[in-house]
Amino acid sequence: MIFDYSIEYSHIYTDENLNDSHRLSAKLMTERRAVLEASGASVAPIVLIDNYNPVDHILDIDSFLKEMQGASAEPLFVGFEADLAYLVDEVLFNTKPKISKGYARWIASRGKIPCSLFIAIWYLIRLGVIEFNQKWHEKEFPIAEKVITILPSIFKEVESKGLNIIKNSNYAQYAGNIETSFFDTSNNAHEHKLW
Repeated sequence: MIFDYSIEYSHIYTDENLNDSHRLSAKLMTERRAVLEASGASVAPIVLIDNYNPVDHILDIDSFLKEMQGASAEPLFVGFEADLAYLVDEVLFNTKPKISKGYARWIASRGKIPCSLFIAIWYLIRLGVIEFNQKWHEKEFPIAEKVITILPSIFKEVESKGLNIIKNSNYAQYAGNIETSFFDTSNNAHEHKLW
């Protein structure tokens, strides 16, 4: 099944616990989903957990999911950022040389994949443009015609960089199917360096 929309929300790192920013994101997702479903659209709510950048892994995923369920915000699929790494070469191969070479140098010099590249990969997976062979609780990944991401405003810059990769690639025609909805929060949800 291909959904009309995929909504990502409550993006969380494995070295943090659920906070008010994640809860607000989940609330905004349920409101948006209700509006879309009332119009007859099918919606797949999903969560991406960043287990790639953190060193300490303290997140209790079962408790996180239990609270999401209690708030009527249970995800249909949970992805893990480290599981996206194998798709880096495929995306860079299909990106304009100036950008792909810049990213390749960045990765080679730091020994890490930047968040903006993970963002581009995740969008392309959600749109079904590139194949994602991971499952969650035996569930196949739900792809969609359009994707929405609900994030704190601190992610604006890195999200823009991720979208820029897509706009400068062989996947550019899909950029119009991506919407990012930012919200302000006084709570600095996370202090990881965002690339």
